[in-house]
Parts: sequence; C-alpha cells; structure tokens
Amino acid sequence: RAASAIISHIMDFCKLREENDPVSQAQRPEKPILEMCLCCAALALAMVMAGTGDLDTLRFLRALRWRCDGDVRYGSHMAFGSAIGLLFLGGGRCTLGQDPEDIAALLIAFFPRFPATTSDNQYHLQALRHCYALAVKCSELVAIDIDTREEVFVPIEIDFGHTMKETSQLTAPCLLLNRDDMTQMRIVSERYYQVNLDMAQQSTPGSQLRLFVKKKSGHLTYLQDPHALRSLLVQTGGSGGGSTLDLIKSFTEDNVVLAYAKYLCDSDNEILKKNARSFIPKQNTGGIGFTIEEFCTDILHECLTQEKPDAIPMYLSLRNSLVSIDREKRAIGNVWDIRLVRTYYQAKNRLCTGCSATKSLIGADFVALLCEKVDNILACRGFDDVQVFSHVWIC
Repeated sequence: RAASAIISHIMDFCKLREENDPVSQAQRPEKPILEMCLCCAALALAMVMAGTGDLDTLRFLRALRWRCDGDVRYGSHMAFGSAIGLLFLGGGRCTLGQDPEDIAALLIAFFPRFPATTSDNQYHLQALRHCYALAVKCSELVAIDIDTREEVFVPIEIDFGHTMKETSQLTAPCLLLNRDDMTQMRIVSERYYQVNLDMAQQSTPGSQLRLFVKKKSGHLTYLQDPHALRSLLVQTGGSGGGSTLDLIKSFTEDNVVLAYAKYLCDSDNEILKKNARSFIPKQNTGGIGFTIEEFCTDILHECLTQEKPDAIPMYLSLRNSLVSIDREKRAIGNVWDIRLVRTYYQAKNRLCTGCSATKSLIGADFVALLCEKVDNILACRGFDDVQVFSHVWIC
C-alpha cells in the first residue's frame, strides 16, 4: 500500500514535468523544486522496497533516470542511483532498520538538498550520504548443517506478534521481513532434529541469523532428495545392487560408521572373508546363526534408522560374549554381562508399563535371542538354571 501511494505521487510529479498543456504549466512549480520532489519520492519508494529487488520498481526507477538534459542536475542522477542501490541492498539480503537511530542515519544520508555538481557541499556535506550504511540490517536466515558446515534447505515456522499471533511457514534460506515482530522460530522437518528459537533473546538483532541444525541419520538433504524417496527408511532391496558402503556413504560422513560398513558389512572384502570363520558361531552349537555380514548389516540399519549409532559397539560386544560362551567352558563374565542386560530390560519393561513408548538402546528381540541361545548352550552342557545362577552368584 505504501509503495502504491508513493508511485501515484511520482506519476503526478512526472505529469507536471512532462506535459505542456496550459493547466500543467499553471500548476507546475519551479523546475529545481519539482526535481527535488521527484528525487525525494524515488528515495521514499526505494526505502519501502529496500532489499526486495522488485522488478517493477526497478523499471520505474530506470524510467525516471532516463531523462538527461540541462534541467536534470547531478543531484537528481545521484538520488535515482541511490534509490536503485537501496532496492538491491546487500544483494537482496539486507533491509533498512526502523529504530530511532536508523531513522536518524537515513535522514542525514538522504537529506533533501541535492548537489548541483560533484563538488557542491553548500547545503549538505556529500560525505554524509554514506550514513545510510548505519541503518542497514541483515534480513537473511540461513540454516547450516553442523556436520558438513554447509547451508541447507530446512522448513521452518515463525510466530509473529505478541498479542495476536500469526504463523508463517517458510523454507530457509529465506528473507525475514518485520524481524522485530517475530517471537518464536522452530524447525518443522522429519529429517532434522527439533530446534526452537526465542527471537526475543537475540542479542544482535541486526546481524545475519544463522540456524544450526543437525540431520538425522538415514535421511538425505532436501537438495539431494526433495521428495524423501531415497531415505534409508524407504530403501528396499538393498542398495540397488551396490555394496552397503555405497548406500551408507550417501547418508553419513562419519569415518567410524563408514569404516564399519566397509570392513564388516561388505561381502567382497578380503579381510572379512579371511576372518569370517573366527567370528561366526556355528549354528549347531547354539550361535545366532547369521553370518557376520548379515548381522553387522542388520544392526547398522537398525541403529541408523533409530538414531542410535553409539549402540553398534554394544551389539558387537554382546555377540562376542555369546561366541565366548559357546567356545569356552568357563565364560562366567560373559554370562554375567548377558544376565545384567536381561535383568535391566525386564525391570525397565515392568516399571514403564503404561508409560509413553521410548526407544531402547538394544532391541528387545535381540536380548530375548541372546538369552535363548545362552540357555541352549548351557542346557547342552548339562546345566540347569539353579546351578547356573548359584555358580554366577559365587563368582
């Protein structure tokens, strides 16, 4: 509305300047005054549209500065050039502030006494024209991935107003208009962890707003996968004929996880083939029955999709404990470790009955499978539960 009102006044000024009919000539003020009014109106329009890069406004300002004759002075060209510069302030990433000190700086910079020549400082010192930089405020919001340190696309919601709240949905990076009216900002994406930002606690309101985000495991960025068709949760049939490492590389840059996928999940790996028999318990002796590749691939997929990559070493440690129990006759420590795990999850399930569902660090199916395999191993050796528990308590 403000821009439309200013444009209508500029059109009236242009009509007075261009037309030569008797009515216009009678109403026309002196040419310097008319040029000054046009310059002030052009600067006002540019202040309203500062940093937007609006093409219609650009065409309008270019049409104003097109005239070049003896009646158009240096100050008029300077004002129109400054207006175009304000329109693309900061490459479209900045705007003008609304604080009292910002208004004072703009008044000094665009004081309506424009010079006749480049050396005219009679009414206003031309060096003061640069004071507009004190009122420039950054209006850009960027989201930065804390792992890659790169800018990413992230959907956000912003609450405006303190009494009558209005919510807007945007996608970072974006430009924030009326930043002073914002109260809350939050991420609304299933691919990134939830972040809530209280805009009232911003210490530097005029600086660039950077929102640091962390991508969840098993998801790609919106640039790589706009429609969420390649996430790890929807992958079926493996990696399309490739190795597990090729699939994991597109979801994480963690060197530990990549090394795990390379040396333990890739069936073509020579080291894995050489040492496979030493890690795989035999089926007929009560082992889990999966190859090391299958087991490592399954727990890798589970841990990445459920956001618990730190549980991978625990899975491997428990599996090695089962191997030790199967091969050693006096693996009391390993039996005790598995018993502690079972007791913990039994107590957790009993205490959390009726509570909201929480993710377990170790899957309940895997714990039950461990206990079953241990019971089978001990039963094959002629031990019953009473003998096992009494022996464990003594040790």
